Amino acid sequence: MSKARIDLVQQEDSSFSLLISGDWLITKKLPSFEDTFLKIQSQPHLSNIALDCSRLGAWDSSLAAFLFRLSKECQRSGIRLVSSGLPEGLLKLLRLAESGMHREKVKSAARLSIIESLGNAVYLAARELKAFLDFLGELTVSFWQLLKGKAFMPKQDFWIKVQSCGLEALPLVSLISFLVGVILAFVAAMQLLLFGAQIFIADIVGIAMVRVMGAIMTAIIMSGRTGASFAAELGLMQV
Repeated sequence: MSKARIDLVQQEDSSFSLLISGDWLITKKLPSFEDTFLKIQSQPHLSNIALDCSRLGAWDSSLAAFLFRLSKECQRSGIRLVSSGLPEGLLKLLRLAESGMHREKVKSAARLSIIESLGNAVYLAARELKAFLDFLGELTVSFWQLLKGKAFMPKQDFWIKVQSCGLEALPLVSLISFLVGVILAFVAAMQLLLFGAQIFIADIVGIAMVRVMGAIMTAIIMSGRTGASFAAELGLMQV
């Protein structure tokens, strides 16, 4: 691997170019940016610099960062960098970085007045309300069609959802039931041991699981697993 270099070269027509050579990799030692820019500033009446990558070897984002910084400093000094000699991939990286910097400048420069901010807030709220009402209307119409028996659902999709909500959720339900039962049994045993009533541990665990933890586990399954999977599937359909 050859050493990374960048040299200011004067052409026969008295123009200047930056000859970029070697392998520009972030894991290797790279030329000093300050030294390179000082060489450029030392040339009087310099307005254009062409970038020459004819001897460039391997490169990564370190070269793009170097040239992006160099481009910004040259713009401040009134020097134009001609980047037509760069590889296509490097050109795309530089254009992407420049577009991001331009968007940041536009955002920072565009300060909305109080009236504009209030108008935007009202518009966004109205748009969200409209989307909610559209969803509520579609839900009402679909539910009404279901009550009248006009709703259509493929049998294959129905049994797939039954399998997803039932059989595939069984391992998670079993794990939660086991862990909750162990915790309840331990807590009940520590208290009932003081009264010599360990025989009621099974009754306490059974009643608590049926009356309280059953509803909690149903909520966990529906919201944390089944609901999330349905939301992800619907989101993928929207994409």
